[in-house]
This record gives sequence, structure tokens and C-alpha cells, in this order.
Amino acid sequence: MDIIDFIELTNEKRFYQKADFHLTNIQGKIDLYNTVKFDFTIEYQGVLGQEDMQMWTLTAHRCHYFHNMFQNIYLPYIKLRLLEEHPLLWNYKSNIAHCELIGYPKDINTFLGQIYQAYIKVSGNWIQATEHFFATEYAYKENGKKHIQIPENLSASIEQICQIHDIDFQIMKIEEQDKYKFNNVKVLILGNEDISPYDFNLKQPYIIADDFFANKL
Repeated sequence: MDIIDFIELTNEKRFYQKADFHLTNIQGKIDLYNTVKFDFTIEYQGVLGQEDMQMWTLTAHRCHYFHNMFQNIYLPYIKLRLLEEHPLLWNYKSNIAHCELIGYPKDINTFLGQIYQAYIKVSGNWIQATEHFFATEYAYKENGKKHIQIPENLSASIEQICQIHDIDFQIMKIEEQDKYKFNNVKVLILGNEDISPYDFNLKQPYIIADDFFANKL
């Protein structure tokens, strides 16, 4: 069955109100295609106590990454959505800015707090500032400068904060992503817009891959 049919199933009102959605197995094969299979069991609770059980396999072809999939209970995040544009895909589809920060902030706590807030605002909390700003009391402070490689989408906000703290922010080069290599990459998010929009991270499980397939067993 097409992945779209499986996505529509998980977004049905009956599914959210009546179904128990469980992961039963994950199988991965590390090779040229990096295929990962996720086996799910869906149990519908009937009015008269009768149960309808379904077993599904979700296949992620050319899987790049998955997160938070090992859950006993997915609620409230059981509504699947497939996206081709999302902050989670910036590392694959957006240009990468190679930057240098010259000068150590006088108030490091305020500086980092503003950086963290910028990451939350710009990326919807999907990219964590700690990926690029860590060990600031060591290498950064000792050298008086810091090199970072970030999605170009974040560069303007970081530059603005650096200006406030009298730090010279320089973009050394812009590295274009390999459009052919990552052109088809998508993210499948287990979310729920009633709790949080899909563009804001509240630890929703997700899978990043080139293609997705779903089969009812």
C-alpha cells in the first residue's frame, strides 16, 4: 500500500480515539540503500469488546536517521505527516555556512541564552544550539575565536547576536549541498497538530529517508 494511505489512516478520527498503536520490531540493513523496516501493530477497541488487529510494516528506503522511535506508547503523537521541507532537512538540503566568531563575549551566559533562543525561534527547536555551541569555557575562551558550520538559515540570527556582544562574525564560505545526493530526502514525523505544530519540536518521533513504503500484512 502507498505510504499516503497509511498516513491518511493514522489521521482518521477513529484511529486517534480507538486505536492502540505499537512498535513491535525494527530491522535495519546497512548497505548501499540503508533500508530500515518498522513493524507496527494497530488494535482497534470495539464497542462490544471486539478487537480489530492490524499489522503494518513501514519501510524507510535510504534511511539517513531516525529519532525517538523506541516508544511503548506513541500517544499523543500518532498522526503521521510526510514533509519535503522542514528544519530537520536543513543539514541535507540547505547550504552550509562556514563561520568564524572572533572575540569572546563578556557575558557568556547572556550570549548563549540568546543563541539558544534564536535556534528555538528559527528552527522551531528542531536544531539544538548545543550542536554548534559547546565547551565554550575551553577552546572558545582560550582561543578567543570559534569556528562553526551551520545551516545558512541560522547565520543571520547568529550574526545579529554577535553584533550585540561586539563579536566579529565572518562567513568564510558557503558550501552548497549536493542536490543530486539529497534531492529526494524527506522527513516522516509522528506528530499531532492539536498538541504542537509539526514545525515545532516537542520530542516527536521522526524518520529521515529518501522514500517510504507501507504494507498491511
